[in-house]
Amino acid sequence: MSPEPEITITPGRLDLQVLGADGPAALHERALRLLADDGVLVAGEVTARAFVAAGARVADGRGRIAPELVAAALAGAPARFTLGARLDGRGVELGSGAVWLATGGPAALTLAAGAPEPRPATGADLAAVCRLADALPEVAVIYGPPLWPARETPLGALQVCLAAAGKHVHVMTLRTAAEAEAAARIAAAVAGDPDAARRRSPLSLGGPLETVLAFAEQGLPVAAAAELAPGNDRTTPDASEGVVRRHAGVLAACVAVQAVAPGAPFMYATADPGVPQSSVALIAAARLAAHVGLPALAPAMLTRSPAPDWQACSENAISSMSAVLAGADIVAGAGTLAAGTVYSATALALDSEVHSWNAAIAAGIPVDEETLAVEAIRAVGIGGNYLSQRHTRRHMKDVWRPRLLDRSSWDAWVAGGRKGAPEAAAELVRATLDGHTVAPLEAAAADHINEIIATVE
Repeated sequence: MSPEPEITITPGRLDLQVLGADGPAALHERALRLLADDGVLVAGEVTARAFVAAGARVADGRGRIAPELVAAALAGAPARFTLGARLDGRGVELGSGAVWLATGGPAALTLAAGAPEPRPATGADLAAVCRLADALPEVAVIYGPPLWPARETPLGALQVCLAAAGKHVHVMTLRTAAEAEAAARIAAAVAGDPDAARRRSPLSLGGPLETVLAFAEQGLPVAAAAELAPGNDRTTPDASEGVVRRHAGVLAACVAVQAVAPGAPFMYATADPGVPQSSVALIAAARLAAHVGLPALAPAMLTRSPAPDWQACSENAISSMSAVLAGADIVAGAGTLAAGTVYSATALALDSEVHSWNAAIAAGIPVDEETLAVEAIRAVGIGGNYLSQRHTRRHMKDVWRPRLLDRSSWDAWVAGGRKGAPEAAAELVRATLDGHTVAPLEAAAADHINEIIATVE
């Protein structure tokens, strides 16, 4: 008997006809027409120089970008690259087919477990959330930063993140070229030197294009979208118009970044932070990112629920699953409530559980004689005991198991105090923060970072 072929059931990579559109190719063509006809707003000198260097027609505060310029930029942007980290072994490989979880942020308010109302965040709150994110194995990227304490400057908050966690930090709060240039020097200080930062940068940057370009000039990873100039889409407006305009803005930003730093890592940000997307829009944006060969950063976990409850978990589970199955590389937003305005450590633990489930599904289900236990079934037969089989011992841990979802019997649940997932998550947070330590920044790097920040602030 000839061996059965091996099959892998992989639900990842959804394709979608978005609200009557003909798929990613048609949406991409609409975006190219927008860039060529209406163009993007060019508000700053750095952005203007970048578009001129790329070959765009810049006049009257707008830049019109020909399709061939977009194609050249996409050809130069790497489809696969590594986001480095302060500590070894914490890097994130984008474009590899894996899906990674990032925190949300920045939020000005924090909600403590059991508290009736959120309160303004402090630097200590930010450090605690980053340390928790560092400890949770599902979290790969510190995004935001998660909290923005009122008394912390943007660079000061970045410094707190680097000291409290050893994972990659994606910064969204810098607003000037000087701050971005300082962040690039901080990345070099943490990595060891500028060349090491370019290879495996511990920092990446999102935000206004003018700011992002100052960081990208050093060959460091960024995510951005240009603002489109006023004009009209040449097709009949429909519900996909927002997706098309976002796509056009991302393409324009990629053109500018590749002009100032050819080959610089560029991520396709499917939406601005704090802007919840429908599942349809998430899928469409992620598929467009795949269509043009850019790793996708999807702020998908942006529940509108004000509490870490069933609504928060169900909304985040559905939206993040949509992003995961459509091929997003990073799913961001974990831990945020009220559309990104409030941060909750309990929510971060719950969202980590949601992501681990989604990632297990997206990894695919291999179907062959080994996973079907064909030989074990033949050996044991009907009514036999499979616990003694080597196959059972070999695969007994392959099944996804929850940390927080309670699958015990009714009697066991009652005996355990009738705790729900939020209560279990709050206990996990307390135990994790009590037991987790992070290797500190090297003294020389910490001193250098202080000097860099002092020159800007």
